[in-house]
Amino acid sequence: MDKTRNIILITILLLALAWVGGALWSAQQNQTNDTAGTPTAKPPAETSTPSDVIETAPESDFEAVFNAGYYGMVITKYIGSSDAVRMPARINGEPVKVIGDKAFFDKYDIKAVIFPEGVMAIGSEAFAGCYRLRDVTIPDSVTSIGDGAFFGTITDVTYKGVTYTFDTMDELYNVVNGN
Repeated sequence: MDKTRNIILITILLLALAWVGGALWSAQQNQTNDTAGTPTAKPPAETSTPSDVIETAPESDFEAVFNAGYYGMVITKYIGSSDAVRMPARINGEPVKVIGDKAFFDKYDIKAVIFPEGVMAIGSEAFAGCYRLRDVTIPDSVTSIGDGAFFGTITDVTYKGVTYTFDTMDELYNVVNGN
């Protein structure tokens, strides 16, 4: 009788431990971005760098090509290492007009981005996966934002004086793209 009771108690204990372990594992998975890059919660607030102290990044931090259709440069890739990036207004003497598709893709450490006035478009997935990105101000000159430009970020984006959050990002796309 005691042996049977002990086996039942041990079985119940093991089942309870398995249930608790599974719940903890599930909670940990919900805090990661493994489900198609969709953030599930904002991490604790980090101190962002005030925009007036961010120096303009050197041209060498960017790969860019000239695009005659935009009469200027398209940034195709950020290769710098700063966590706060003020893009230059000109690269190779030409105005920066477009932030290309995936130009900053998966740059995990970036916390702030400042665009130069005159940028017209932000490409698809340009900042996708920049999980620490918090401070973005888009100049009024931007008239197009590609699909998923800020997918997987936890940022607030300011455009024409209005701040859009993760929950209202679709509204930002509609406003900028004229939908």
